[in-house]
Amino acid sequence: MALPGRKSLIINAAKSPSQHQHGNLTGSRRVVNDNVVTLYNATQMWNTIYLGGVQALRDVQKTPESDDSFQTCCEKLGVTVESMNQQVAIMQDCVNKFTSLSKLDTTSGFPVFISWSHQAFAESSARITTAYLAESKRREKMVKILKNFPPSTKQFEALYIAWIHRVDITPEDDAQMQAMLYEAEIRPPPV
Repeated sequence: MALPGRKSLIINAAKSPSQHQHGNLTGSRRVVNDNVVTLYNATQMWNTIYLGGVQALRDVQKTPESDDSFQTCCEKLGVTVESMNQQVAIMQDCVNKFTSLSKLDTTSGFPVFISWSHQAFAESSARITTAYLAESKRREKMVKILKNFPPSTKQFEALYIAWIHRVDITPEDDAQMQAMLYEAEIRPPPV
């Protein structure tokens, strides 16, 4: 409401590129969106493969060490780890794309979607990928141990527990991935 004798002041805020865009995404927003989806899919596939490794370990446990099928089970576990490493390579490709976008960013940290800059997406993806890479490397070492030294029951139990326990992938990493999905407007924020 204007005071008598004064004109009312109307302020029009400039539209931010971070506001919802109708239609197709283009430019760096599209690249960010696609990379967030790719990163998420790679983490989900890694987790699926990881759970398959649990079953492969159970198969190894059921197989006598002297049997040829023991070596086959070990090889299956090796393939599992290779598949995990392939997913990590996809994640690393996403990190490289996010990092390249942040280097090309001329808006000095202006939000891409809601509040994150290109740099924030690069940092989050690097954190997540580093965690998954460390877990893959740990399992790679486990497979080498298993192939070279067939375990006794107690050793196998320790190896099995070590496989199941995810040391480097923390709940914070999972939350970071969810935050990326919210920031890129792929998934609605929790209510």
